[in-house]
Amino acid sequence: MWLLLAPYPVVAALFAMLTVWGPPYAGLLVLFVGVATAVGHLAGMLLALLGGWLWRRAGPPDAR
Repeated sequence: MWLLLAPYPVVAALFAMLTVWGPPYAGLLVLFVGVATAVGHLAGMLLALLGGWLWRRAGPPDAR
């Protein structure tokens, strides 16, 4: 699951590096990359928790 979700923060960081130019925006770039990475990891953790919860809730099929 993490292999599917890991590229998204990297893509957001690359987008920020390609679209924000100039030394005055270096601090903004660092802030954007940090926020994008944190949001990506948070989304990944929430999706993993939700997926595990749904998987456990479904459980094995009844053998009745």
